[in-house]
Amino acid sequence: MNFIAGMRSCEVHGLKLKHTDFDHRLIKVRQNVMFAKITDVKKSKFRCDLPINDILLSSLKRITATLTESDDFLFNKDSGEPLDNRYISKQMWYPTLKRAGLKTRPPHETYYCSSSTVFSGPLKYTLCV
Repeated sequence: MNFIAGMRSCEVHGLKLKHTDFDHRLIKVRQNVMFAKITDVKKSKFRCDLPINDILLSSLKRITATLTESDDFLFNKDSGEPLDNRYISKQMWYPTLKRAGLKTRPPHETYYCSSSTVFSGPLKYTLCV
């Protein structure tokens, strides 16, 4: 989601079922999760509706198929709590970089790179290594 929609990680972690509008193909960025705290998006420039492309649509439908409550988080830990930046970094991001043979860097660096390529125009994607 970070790479396809250009979302910040904390925004992805805060996504709930009620934030996905399949009829209008929109993701509504309304809250985020940072350091295990759930908060509303405070800055209006980050409170936005992002388009859902075909790839993202099929993935989101698969992810949301088992969710039943509008307040269910799309991505959560086994405990049911929403994901947060520490969990992702320690359990997923750094181990994945290591297995892929890539140099260590903070997740937000890749977000900035992917966002700039996504918003630079159609199909102008580059590998940010």
